Amino acid sequence: MNAVAITDHGVLSSAVEFYREATKRGIKPIIGFEAYVAPDRFEKKSMDWNHLTLLAENNTGYQNLVRISSKGFLEGFYYKPRVDKQVLREHSEGIIALTGCLSGRLSKLLKAGDKEAAIAEVQDLQDIFGSENVYIDIQNQDIDEQKAINPLVMEVAAETGRPLVATNDVHYLSEDDFSAHEALLCIQTGSSLDDKGMALPSNDFFFKSTAEMADKFSHAPEALANTTEIAGRCNVTM
Repeated sequence: MNAVAITDHGVLSSAVEFYREATKRGIKPIIGFEAYVAPDRFEKKSMDWNHLTLLAENNTGYQNLVRISSKGFLEGFYYKPRVDKQVLREHSEGIIALTGCLSGRLSKLLKAGDKEAAIAEVQDLQDIFGSENVYIDIQNQDIDEQKAINPLVMEVAAETGRPLVATNDVHYLSEDDFSAHEALLCIQTGSSLDDKGMALPSNDFFFKSTAEMADKFSHAPEALANTTEIAGRCNVTM
């Protein structure tokens, strides 16, 4: 692949090393993170937050990602470094937003059967980041609830006029690493392998090849093509 994105949860800690290693190998590094978006970052009573994938289109966008992540820790930290839409509005320039995984607000609303609210969420993101900077995320990690809502995700994209983009939720490198990753999660959370509460819902969270992604999204080739479009737009230099 000629470009790859890294989107850790709430932080940019790996961005510099990732940038150096990718450029050393002639690969374009796309810098971003998955923000924890809460209704109110100052409200420290609820654990209600949603993932939103943010990518830096340029150096201004990277600086804004730094500000957003910092505010998550300095102002919104409650178990996670949370931000709210006010923070996103204040630091939206130069950022491309993807609607995210099953933990994203769009997916949660569709799972709840509220398609109207899901469309309103996309329109809200367009108002924050600009219409041309919002993409509808579609994933296929071999999860039943994902398969159930993906047709609805495609409908939302069609009804809002925003392009689909196929992304791969990567937590480990190869398919054989699933068990090792599960053990690491147990170490991190102080749990055991018998406790499946922290386990990923499938063993499909590995770094897939172009061919494997093409097979997963044979029904939506435009969603794969749009990954190239986004890669072309993202040009951060350090």
